[in-house]
Amino acid sequence: MFDEEDKRKFKQEIGQYMELIKNICYSYGGYKVYSYQDLLQETLLNLWVGFNNGVEKENMLAYVYRTTINTVRYYSRKNDLKNSVIKRWNECEEDDSAVAEEKMELYDIMVNLSNEERDLFQMVLNDFTMSEIAEALETTEKKAMKKWESVKTKIAKILERR
Repeated sequence: MFDEEDKRKFKQEIGQYMELIKNICYSYGGYKVYSYQDLLQETLLNLWVGFNNGVEKENMLAYVYRTTINTVRYYSRKNDLKNSVIKRWNECEEDDSAVAEEKMELYDIMVNLSNEERDLFQMVLNDFTMSEIAEALETTEKKAMKKWESVKTKIAKILERR
């Protein structure tokens, strides 16, 4: 059985990555709030299971990122949430048209990226360092930088088409 100390350690270690976890869950989570909440709950459950199986501290970012991505991709395939982002934004009422335009521009970019490219883009948007990105992608910084350069080129082409 898990005690209060286990819960405290989990909250402390995983808590520092909650913004990343929430962003990823929200981006895959569908236009309904319960899809986001389901994803977040599933992700935290999967993180808890692995955490109690002895994840090493120095690999925590990679563990959190991989578990979150694998959970949301599985859930997304299982529940056919592929086009959920556009549904969510089309149904939300925005008071600020500038914010709505920014969201649609971001959506236009993200919908044209592969899952891996979108994940990399989200990490950059969340101010991850290239070494953190490399760790999460389980690659070298040089390869992560090369992937990011490729994503930037693709984004530039998407923006040129507008």
